[in-house]
Amino acid sequence: MIRRAIALLTLAASLSGCSYFGSYFQVDELNKAQAKGAPFTQALTQQYKDRANYSQNVTYNYGEAYRNADKGLTAADGTPVAPYLLTDFNIPANQQPEIVKARIDLDKALNAGARDRAPKEAALAQAKFDCWVEDAEKTWVPELYKTCRKEFFDAYGQMMGMQGEPVDLSGVDLNASTTVNAEANRFMIFFGAGGSKLSPTVAPTLDQIAQIILQRQPPSIRINGFSDRTGSKKSRRKISQRRAIAVAEALIARGVPQKVIHTHGLGDAEPLVKTKSRNVPANRRAEIWLDQSAE
Repeated sequence: MIRRAIALLTLAASLSGCSYFGSYFQVDELNKAQAKGAPFTQALTQQYKDRANYSQNVTYNYGEAYRNADKGLTAADGTPVAPYLLTDFNIPANQQPEIVKARIDLDKALNAGARDRAPKEAALAQAKFDCWVEDAEKTWVPELYKTCRKEFFDAYGQMMGMQGEPVDLSGVDLNASTTVNAEANRFMIFFGAGGSKLSPTVAPTLDQIAQIILQRQPPSIRINGFSDRTGSKKSRRKISQRRAIAVAEALIARGVPQKVIHTHGLGDAEPLVKTKSRNVPANRRAEIWLDQSAE
């Protein structure tokens, strides 16, 4: 029995050593690399280098060190590197809706020009998102993810608010059809400037949300409308209310009972993107909340 235990310990040490040396050489190669390409990929290289070295030498997470070093080496060659896909990680179900939403928002901003307009801030936002995903998987330390989560949202806000202006999302369809998370309790619908008319592209999303509501039958549904900071305070309140009503009517038309829906116009309160700019597409929205108890 003792011999078997010693053999197992020896094997574990051997495997750990292999993991260490595998990531050691990868991290070492990244440390020696000279980043090429655009300012974004150079800044991203440094972010992954910092994370790889931290994982290798501070937390001794060699798998994480290898993964970050690999992404850093790709970025160092000037090749764009995408944020992590959540399907590659075992993220707890209660954290998935927020992380999925953050991944979608980050992708939209990056593809709308954030890499060129704010390369350092965009690289930091992507690196902190990846950190958030990695730490969220570590369920044995459930509070660990909160640091990178906060740092991601701080970096995202800086990226979107560079020079007092948000990244231009006017050419990006914020309502592009995507699969709606059936376990989420919050859904968002976006609007054009100064209007409360629903875009035709949002119809598939509303179809999915209506089906989720009909299946889950929440006792109360809050629909909060929001505006950006254009126009007077009174007009912002009115347009936000009309947006909430527009979404409510669309859900009712899809079979959702009117009696469980409660609409509120909140003007420019609770912006998704905090910036000095008044014209912010991501803040022109309605949020659908599936409450767990009736109002």
